[in-house]
Amino acid sequence: MTHGGCTPKIIDDFYAIFHDREILFLISFFKRQIPNNEIYFKRLGEEFHLIKQNNFTKVFIQCIEILSLVGNIQYIIRGSAGSSLTTYMLNISNINPIRE
Repeated sequence: MTHGGCTPKIIDDFYAIFHDREILFLISFFKRQIPNNEIYFKRLGEEFHLIKQNNFTKVFIQCIEILSLVGNIQYIIRGSAGSSLTTYMLNISNINPIRE
């Protein structure tokens, strides 16, 4: 049986990223709860694969640390990071790319 042209093995491999130690560490910093919705999990899975592939986990952690130090100073996020669901979940961005 396939799901949208994918075998269960491909689907399991795709979502295995959610069990990766580095990704779980990043998720532990989420300020927003992940909605129980396949669209959110699919988008986060895609972003997590890119984050892992490009070794960006530390970059996200550094951003979180810097923002925690500056307090309520306004800032602007630019580029593709502004439309990232990961940055939204981490409260780095206030734009939910699924809704927007």
